[in-house]
Amino acid sequence: MLKCCVFVVFSFPWSAWSSFYQATTLADYCKEYVKMIGLEKPVNQLEAGICAGYTASKIEVMDLSGQICERKNVNLDDVVKAYIEQIESNESLSQKSATYVMVDLLEHKYACKNDS
Repeated sequence: MLKCCVFVVFSFPWSAWSSFYQATTLADYCKEYVKMIGLEKPVNQLEAGICAGYTASKIEVMDLSGQICERKNVNLDDVVKAYIEQIESNESLSQKSATYVMVDLLEHKYACKNDS
């Protein structure tokens, strides 16, 4: 007996499911996160959640790889606000990937200090 399988392919918009967000896209999502923590309404909770998860994951990876020291001093809300500020104050970053900008921010703001 011949068995047949049916595969269903779901199509998602590239911008929502790509592996690298554009820096300005993540900044827009992070603005929703800032609205959420400020108890403002309306808030796009999906976008706020993407920002929080994306930022927290970068913090964790950089902490586990030893690129961030004193992890207890790294506050998610502060990092999100600094990310938005960095994007808004430097137009050249708008064409970069969110990963590039976030890692650069974390490296400069929370990197381990070399005493030598």
